[in-house]
Amino acid sequence: MDAPLIKKVKELFKQAYQKRLLIRLVGVRLSNLVNGFEQIDLYTESEEQYSLCQAMDKIRRRFGPDAIKLASGINLNL
Repeated sequence: MDAPLIKKVKELFKQAYQKRLLIRLVGVRLSNLVNGFEQIDLYTESEEQYSLCQAMDKIRRRFGPDAIKLASGINLNL
């Protein structure tokens, strides 16, 4: 699921960020992931959230990895 990964990445970034450094790009790399079914965790993710993630994965497979993103994962510097 995307939400726990985004949350952890934000936590790690906050720990590593130093205001005196200029940052242009931050990347996140995941490895050793496997395909398959997963059991829904009834205590942390709702069935609707699970369905949303499955639909987003389907869109990414068809149109590419940048075709759809969660708004919570986007930082707009307005």
